[in-house]
Amino acid sequence: MKSKELYLHLGNYLLSPEIQTKLQDLDLPAISHVDLWKEQPANEKTEVAYSLPAVFIEFGNRHYTNFGVDNESESKLYITLYLEAHTWGATSLNSPQTTLEPLELFDTLQVS
Repeated sequence: MKSKELYLHLGNYLLSPEIQTKLQDLDLPAISHVDLWKEQPANEKTEVAYSLPAVFIEFGNRHYTNFGVDNESESKLYITLYLEAHTWGATSLNSPQTTLEPLELFDTLQVS
């Protein structure tokens, strides 16, 4: 699958009614924006405004393995999802008001 097709498939999945319903069932906010990762939070002054929470997709390197039998090969592509939200509260384990809501969201977004 080409990167463009993968990006469109993954982005549409993240914005799908299926995922939005799962998030709603967990009292988590719906994803409002999906984009390619371009260091958006670090470039706020030049970035086009977007709604939160947002998920950004970064494609890493592809790794190919040739097995040499019947021209079989395997390709692995590493994808990183970045999440930006207004506020999640404290996520440090030593905080008296710790919230692990971001982890629940990432669990919901698991894609195999």
